[in-house]
Amino acid sequence: MIPDMETKINVLHVLFLLTFAPAYTAYGHNVSTVKITADFKYVYPGHGRVFHIEDKQGSMTPEDFYRLYQQGKVDVGDSKMPYFDKSDSFWWLGMQVENVTSELRRVVVEVDFVYMDRLDFYVWEEGKLIKSVRNFSWRTASRLRPIPHRVFAIDFPVAPDSAYVWALRIQKKDGYLAVPLRMFDYHEFVHLSKINYNAHGIAVGIMLLGIVMGLALYLLSRDVMYAFYSGYIFSVSGMVVSEQGYLINTSRNYTTSCRHTIPGFIFSR
Repeated sequence: MIPDMETKINVLHVLFLLTFAPAYTAYGHNVSTVKITADFKYVYPGHGRVFHIEDKQGSMTPEDFYRLYQQGKVDVGDSKMPYFDKSDSFWWLGMQVENVTSELRRVVVEVDFVYMDRLDFYVWEEGKLIKSVRNFSWRTASRLRPIPHRVFAIDFPVAPDSAYVWALRIQKKDGYLAVPLRMFDYHEFVHLSKINYNAHGIAVGIMLLGIVMGLALYLLSRDVMYAFYSGYIFSVSGMVVSEQGYLINTSRNYTTSCRHTIPGFIFSR
């Protein structure tokens, strides 16, 4: 007996729920159980908002930036994710941080997935440049980053009762630039990263099982709709994998083509 279209659609709905509900639950539950309670605070005026300044010519040195910062000639954003709609400019953005404990701590600054063409990082302690990391981009492999991580992250020590200023010098040659920034205590960052990687691994494993089920139904029924379903799940799993920093040099082309081509086949059918 050949199933009608309604039956096929119902089967796809069941497959969809069997694939994505456990995957989403595994990822969401593991990530949501982590509570960040770092013992440092933002002390720059604006209650932790990021300050920034545009460097149109790309000629501003770290010393120039810090001098402008001390003179108050920087803009303070209204959120913790700066957004710039001018392409090809260099932008300096950062924050002042203070350790309010009596112990030496390490702070991690994480720049969530941004396709930047150039990224430098600087840290000052009482006006003295104590750390500089230069010439990174979204193409930099995970193992070559300051912290081997799915996105750019860097740590620096914060002494008790001391204030520091950190800044990013970032450029994107084409398109707008949104920079999601997060700050963690180092130990909490490591803990969260492990949970995040494990959750993604479980989610990808469940989606691979969905691909196998879709291909099995295709072999049984010879209906290409199930093959397209497997291809769609494959594209989603590819986005999850690329989000973790793998396939870094091909992730944009891979995920873009899969996101648009495979669903197009499904709905055109």
